[in-house]
Amino acid sequence: MTIVHLPASLRELSGGEGQVAVSADDVGTLVGELESRYPGLARRITNEQGVLRPHVRIFLNGEAVGLDNPIVDADEVRI
Repeated sequence: MTIVHLPASLRELSGGEGQVAVSADDVGTLVGELESRYPGLARRITNEQGVLRPHVRIFLNGEAVGLDNPIVDADEVRI
C-alpha cells in the first residue's frame, strides 16, 4: 500500500489521521480512494472538472506530480 501524508488542513475530514495507507494505481485513483473513505476530501484537492486546485501540490517520493502519475505500493505521497 502507498502511504499518504495529509496536511493539517485536511485532517478534519480524515478524523484527525495524518497518515493513511491506500492501494491505487495512480494519483487520481488514490484521490478517489481517499474520497471514498473521507467524503468531501477530494473537493478540497480537485475542482469540479477533476483538476488539481491551483493551491494544491501532490508530491510522490519528494517530486511534484499530477493526477495521472502511476504509483506503486512502496511509494509515499504528500498532499
